[in-house]
Amino acid sequence: MAEDKNEKKPSDDKLAKQAIARRYQNYTPIIRAGFEESKSGYATITKDHIQLFDYDKSIDDVVSLVTHQISDYDNVTIDHFAIKSIFRFKGINKTFELTAKEDGKKIESFIKNNTNLETHLIQRKFRNKILGFRSNTKWKMVVAIAVYLFITVATISAIFDKKEEKAASTNVKTSQNDNKSVEKAPKKEEKPKETALKMDDGRNVNMEIYNKYNVKYQSYEPTDLKDSKDKDVLEHFEKMAQKYNMSVPEYIEKEHEIVAANVKKAQEEKQKADEENKKRASAGKPTISKDEFDRIENGMTYDQVKEIIGSDGEVLSESGDKGTEFYTVMYMWKGQGTSGANANFMFQGGKLTNKAQFGLK
Repeated sequence: MAEDKNEKKPSDDKLAKQAIARRYQNYTPIIRAGFEESKSGYATITKDHIQLFDYDKSIDDVVSLVTHQISDYDNVTIDHFAIKSIFRFKGINKTFELTAKEDGKKIESFIKNNTNLETHLIQRKFRNKILGFRSNTKWKMVVAIAVYLFITVATISAIFDKKEEKAASTNVKTSQNDNKSVEKAPKKEEKPKETALKMDDGRNVNMEIYNKYNVKYQSYEPTDLKDSKDKDVLEHFEKMAQKYNMSVPEYIEKEHEIVAANVKKAQEEKQKADEENKKRASAGKPTISKDEFDRIENGMTYDQVKEIIGSDGEVLSESGDKGTEFYTVMYMWKGQGTSGANANFMFQGGKLTNKAQFGLK
């Protein structure tokens, strides 16, 4: 019974958010908010609507105040301040203002990723987001500076007072501990030296590599973890050093050069393969003969010409808008015959209007 009495009761804020969450099976942002119906309430937003609530402590539940359909609005203007964010929704016949007292950035991201609303973000300098500086009114800024200075001085004073109290308490405890046996004094745990070893730029050193090869190589995680991946990095370097017949320190020193060379080699091999494939495709592509050229007549469509030759032509030039009678395009097919044999065909409005050939047999 005593334990039950000492259990901390959840805050009204937590109870209200839990009550709202029970109404939505899927994840949806739930925030403390202010709006026209209530200066202090709660809001949740989905891809379809924004629902506003008030928490009724007497029934330990929330009461729905109003629901705004996203489809009623065209755009939203977002204004972020230091401790709140204001969302102004605008439609053809409706406007609605929501003040988010928390998670303003998350609400902005949710709207951008899950709705079709056009968003307008008001850009402010950091100082214009702070209470007292938002309106750029001189007397308000002077008052704000005075208040912030007072708070700062009071905070610093309180910190020093606590330090003095702690120092006095420590001196008393030290005096008492001096009278006790040294053997009973607890031993201080020494911090492993390896956690303090840093690179020149301040990053942690991979201690697996350093302890074995005395080479500093950066670690991408805290080195005092038992399941550190630094050991995997060490094993990788040992395999690569063996592959290139060099020591681990030598491989680490030349790692960037080796990787760059491998990337360049892979690119060159790919380019060579692409060129060979292109040559094979070009070699296997049907060419036009003199007999096929003679069978083609003005007035034919491109598909009819293509059917006679057996392959697509290469576009040499085109003008006008596609789909109109003025669209003109010229195709070229390589030919059978003398060296450089080819045939050109001009289409206008989808019909063949002119043809010419060189060296076909």
